[in-house]
Amino acid sequence: ISGICLSQHFEEIAPQYPQFSVLVTNRNREQYAKDALRVISGGNPTKQATAVLDALKLLDGDRITPSGSPYAQYIVAKLKEKAQGQVVNHTELLEEVNGAEYLAPDTYRLENEWTAVLLASLVYSGDIVLAIPGNKFDASKLSELASTPVDDIAAFKHIEQPKNWNMPGLQALYELLGLAPGLAIEVSQNKEGSIASLQDRIADKVRRLVTTTHSLREQLPFWSGHVLTEAEADQYKQQLAETKNFLESLQAYNSAGKLKNFRYSADEVRNHKVGLDQLESIEQLQLVVEELSGLAMYLSKA
Repeated sequence: ISGICLSQHFEEIAPQYPQFSVLVTNRNREQYAKDALRVISGGNPTKQATAVLDALKLLDGDRITPSGSPYAQYIVAKLKEKAQGQVVNHTELLEEVNGAEYLAPDTYRLENEWTAVLLASLVYSGDIVLAIPGNKFDASKLSELASTPVDDIAAFKHIEQPKNWNMPGLQALYELLGLAPGLAIEVSQNKEGSIASLQDRIADKVRRLVTTTHSLREQLPFWSGHVLTEAEADQYKQQLAETKNFLESLQAYNSAGKLKNFRYSADEVRNHKVGLDQLESIEQLQLVVEELSGLAMYLSKA
């Protein structure tokens, strides 16, 4: 009854408040926000989380896309008003009304829980860096952000612009993995299609490095001896291990927002070409040894 009686008044004070497909109350709002945060960080969607993300217009199919949300873009617009290096403080984004804080109280009137979800989505997309007391979150720290209490996120200190794209490093990475360096430019334009290709190449290289490193333990046996000395095998294993560790660190960069925080310089990326070239050489040597072993076995039976 109270909902019916007050609906017209609520529409007047918050004309653009989101419409939820599930019943949201003061009691469950925080839990629903937590569910949405887990999905943003890569967790499995729940009915409640999907309802929240959809109401906040953060979904395009099953993808998180803050660019289509007027609520998220309101926050982005506030940050764009600032000069480079300046931040948007908590009090500039949220306003207090009758003892409660809201985002855009005259239009959206979003409670703190929904503001926390919007901020997390913008961290995910690489649009903002979020600072709370004692910590800062960019797209590389989404899991940590999802485990942070909703109240702590909503009590943020400020938001700031992320770093500029590390284009030299990204282009060097695509080139290292045999992909067109120009694909890095697509990523910077929030076109995520090439990220799957990048991650596929990384996974393939890691798999081959693991297999080849394992084979080096036996120093490539041939007849009654070995092709490689123990010292040579150890040297190659160390080289391949360094490259494998580097590539495994890249598996975390699986979204445009995370790649915006790519931390390796172009030179650091190119230094691992030696390891990948060594991988190719050892794989070729393995093929030769296998063919010669097969030929030797055939001749011994002839």
